[in-house]
Amino acid sequence: MTARLIRNYLIKFFFTREYNLYILLRLICTLGPLLVTFLFSLGIYRIEQRMSLSEIVLPLALILVTEIIEHLVRVGSKSLISFTTEKKLVEVQTDFLITFSPKEKDRMEVVQAVRNLTHAIRRFVTHMIDDGFQGIVEFILIPFILLLIDVRVFYLEVSAISFYIISSYFLSRHYEVLYEKFDQVREKYYSRLLVNDRVKSYAEKVWGKYGDVQSFRFISWFSLQSLVSFFKLSILLLVVRDVFMGTKQISELVLIAGYVVSTKKFLNDVTNIFEYYMEIKAGTRRLEDVIKLKKLKSYISSIT
Repeated sequence: MTARLIRNYLIKFFFTREYNLYILLRLICTLGPLLVTFLFSLGIYRIEQRMSLSEIVLPLALILVTEIIEHLVRVGSKSLISFTTEKKLVEVQTDFLITFSPKEKDRMEVVQAVRNLTHAIRRFVTHMIDDGFQGIVEFILIPFILLLIDVRVFYLEVSAISFYIISSYFLSRHYEVLYEKFDQVREKYYSRLLVNDRVKSYAEKVWGKYGDVQSFRFISWFSLQSLVSFFKLSILLLVVRDVFMGTKQISELVLIAGYVVSTKKFLNDVTNIFEYYMEIKAGTRRLEDVIKLKKLKSYISSIT
């Protein structure tokens, strides 16, 4: 119950008109890489058709223009989102901690729980700014583009994406459990570090729990990456066979390969988004555990 209250508070806090405008700009600039792949394939096609030099150079020149515009919008929106996020995270920390007196016994653990939660939020938002938004756009557009090019490639692509996302989700649920245990020992370590120096045993527990997290990440990421490589190779071999049989041109191979290779990147983004979101969920539960229930309910009701 309390964890849901905290999540609702964070959703209301971050989904403002100003924030949504920055996110919209970020989403628009993610179309750039998809357009660049198409323009490059178009240039190859015109070379195959032995068109004039000016007709060949035109799509290549448009690649430069597209990338300059994309860089301008991406860097500008990223800077604005980063500044707004950091400002909001400071306000979140202030909102949750202002009601706790420095003399309260559990204040130290509350401070660490809030810091861990805001750290998880920062990781999630930073990833969304850098790669996540582009991954979402590619997740929607690439299968549709492949459907227009080759329905067989579309079916293979959708199968790979579906299986990957389902697998990644269930793996991230176990990651959430491990990360919450890591958060718990980390809170106790830092809260005791502030009052005494006898924390060696807690330090060993911190690294032990973090080792569990990283060991599981290695297994899950290796499995998922191998799955993506298998599907990617299957699609490329299918298209290469068509080129040898004369049913497809090299420009079509370049176009399909460009979009299929992009699949691996946005599937990686999916896994990262799942993991960072699970870290936020773990952080909200830890905050729920260390904050008194009645106090938190009345406080959140007053600020939402």
